[in-house]
Amino acid sequence: WRGAARRAELLQSKRCVVTTLNLRWNWLGETGAARIASVLELNNTLIELDLWKNDVGPGAAAAIRDALRHNQSLERLCLWGNRLRDVGIVLVAIGLAEISCLLRLDVSDNQLGLEGFEALDKALHYPKCTLRHLSCGQNPMSSTRGARALAAALPASRLAAHDVEGNLVGDAGAAAISAALTSSSSNNTLTELNLASIDISTPGANALVAACS
Repeated sequence: WRGAARRAELLQSKRCVVTTLNLRWNWLGETGAARIASVLELNNTLIELDLWKNDVGPGAAAAIRDALRHNQSLERLCLWGNRLRDVGIVLVAIGLAEISCLLRLDVSDNQLGLEGFEALDKALHYPKCTLRHLSCGQNPMSSTRGARALAAALPASRLAAHDVEGNLVGDAGAAAISAALTSSSSNNTLTELNLASIDISTPGANALVAACS
């Protein structure tokens, strides 16, 4: 976390010109990640931040929420594999609903369950949410109910790409996604949908094929 504090000082400098910061697999922990996130409220140059596998945990989620609320430059944020769990993603989703610049968010492999997916669903319904690419795969705790929550968000969102690879969507979840894609208020911006390894059989596959026909 001391190394993270030094990076934070650099980001806070008025002479900072960094637009991309890759801190993958540095085990910053909650303290380090919160320190980086806190300066994003002031930084206006960073466009992409990658915190892949940094043991962020739910303890830093409030700082990330506040950063998303106030930052006006960050477009891409990766939080893959950080044990955020539902309590953390609920806070991140609050910030997501109140910003006007984030385009890509990756919350894959964060042990999300129904509450976390419902929070993302709610955030995507907000007019200020400008998210275009959402990755939330490898969260097998989500199960079918989580898939239904995200399916409910599809018609209202402006997503262009949605990744749920590795989630236990099941046939019922696939049917919910299919129904969302074919509803009268269907999303007309979605061009990419990753449904690899989502535990479906013939009924689920047939429903998805029908939606794309």
